[in-house]
Amino acid sequence: MQNVLQVYRKKAFASYLYNNMLESLSKTLPNGIFLRHWEIKDPIGVVVSVHGMGTHSGRFEKMASGLAKMGIMSYGYDHPGHGNSPGKRGHVNSYDDLLNALESVVNYVKTKHSDLPVFVFGHSMGGNVVANFVIRRKPDLDGVVLSSPWLKLAFSPPFFKMMLARAVVSFWPGLTQSSKLNVNYISHNPEILKAYDEDPLVHAKITPKFFLETNKAGYYALEHANEFKLPLYLYHGTADHITSFDASVQFAKKVPNCIFEPWEGCYHEVHHEWVYPELMNSISSFVQDRISKYNSHKLSVAG
Repeated sequence: MQNVLQVYRKKAFASYLYNNMLESLSKTLPNGIFLRHWEIKDPIGVVVSVHGMGTHSGRFEKMASGLAKMGIMSYGYDHPGHGNSPGKRGHVNSYDDLLNALESVVNYVKTKHSDLPVFVFGHSMGGNVVANFVIRRKPDLDGVVLSSPWLKLAFSPPFFKMMLARAVVSFWPGLTQSSKLNVNYISHNPEILKAYDEDPLVHAKITPKFFLETNKAGYYALEHANEFKLPLYLYHGTADHITSFDASVQFAKKVPNCIFEPWEGCYHEVHHEWVYPELMNSISSFVQDRISKYNSHKLSVAG
């Protein structure tokens, strides 16, 4: 059975990994945030993708290609201290810097595409930011997709490291440390792992300020999940060793309008696992339903 599964996974990886990639265009917003988008003709909706810790928006290229087949245009940006955006790697002066960056991108996209429904997709640490953005800032969006969000970690950080972070954050908040991320738990796909290791924009840096504020924000989102008022599709791999699957279950139960989907046996980046085609079908179903409601409302207002 295991050999059959391995063959299936290998074929599935090969079928989606290198097909029909879109070319991205990029610009820098006035606040310095690096923004890229994958242009398509006559889009029916727009998605803003928000990446995880230590990575960058370019790693959403395959996701953008999948969304393009649905008629959805994709945007992605690099958090402060990540990718091509300015700032010390893995550091922010305040968690609000992350929320402000997302808000600036959402405002830009909504202004540029005022006649289209706008969605936000947040993965891992990006899911943490998106969840808090929705709860705290109450944005006018048409729906949200959260992927393996960092609400809680799937493991307990070493006690001495937590104590060290709390001890130094007041006088040395930007102390750079290694995140010690085990990249083998990102995906079962060896090609994804190789690309991650060789990506010059990926880093494993994190500071006490960044970790403590983001970790605290995850707990805040869990405690205030009932204030998440937008339609949500939340998915998480059951074999995630990086962020907590159980925390996602807990969050989903509290959100008033949420579809939760577990992906059996998948690691952290479900969109880089063998279930990619089925996952895109689920995302498509959610997004298309919300677009239909958007168009119906638009017609009723016009009429």
